[in-house]
Amino acid sequence: MIAQGGAGLWDVAEMLRRTEMSSINSAALESIEQGIDQLARAYPYADADYLHERTRSGLQYVTKQLESRMTLRQHRDLLVDTGWLFLLNACVQYDRGQREAANLSKAAALRIGEEAGHGEIKAWAWEIEAWFALTQSRWQDMLDAVEAGHVADQTHSVGVQLYAHKARAAARMGDGRLVRDSLDAGRARLDRLPRPDHPEHHFIIDPDKWDFNEMDAYPSSWRRRARSHPRALSDPHQHGARRNRDLAHARRGSPPHTRRSRRPHRRDR
Repeated sequence: MIAQGGAGLWDVAEMLRRTEMSSINSAALESIEQGIDQLARAYPYADADYLHERTRSGLQYVTKQLESRMTLRQHRDLLVDTGWLFLLNACVQYDRGQREAANLSKAAALRIGEEAGHGEIKAWAWEIEAWFALTQSRWQDMLDAVEAGHVADQTHSVGVQLYAHKARAAARMGDGRLVRDSLDAGRARLDRLPRPDHPEHHFIIDPDKWDFNEMDAYPSSWRRRARSHPRALSDPHQHGARRNRDLAHARRGSPPHTRRSRRPHRRDR
């Protein structure tokens, strides 16, 4: 029995050895992750065409690496990297008016998140879908995307942004209670998270971004009423939102309270 089964045992050992063979090293993987991180941190202020070119180059490079021999762990890591690049690409494409391409990139990110078992990537893909629905006044689709995002991830700051989107949709539909409940839930989630080292990172929500989200959830008429009801919206939030909005416009090269385009940009959120 041992003699007959011995060859099979060693075949398994050889197969396991081959799964550990790789033509890409940890330094290369770390460099890829750093490059993606830099692009996500540049998103609030970098030119959209520049970001589009860099993101496409990154996708071409990473997908090429996926054809190489690597370990199962490395393959998943590269899949995750590809997912983040597709998420960023979807945002940039939508900013550039490439709606169909943006939807394809978002769908690719969602599929990769499912394949890699990466809840945060799936949740951000649904967050982007919620943003698309917001800009197209599809309120119910927006709420559906928010709920799908919450199902995908309950840990990271993407949940905070999903609550902000829910508040925006509720405000447009005139549901004041849902606005308040969503904002309260988003603030509670944010308060449980550590303050980020790089708040400019597009896929990280920090207190300053949340201040803008709270203001943006209220239509102009609600904001006028909030000024006379301090409990509804505190002054620090008003000042923080104004500062963030002015900064966003300054980064785009246009004066505060004006738009270069009628189409909202992701970086305005």
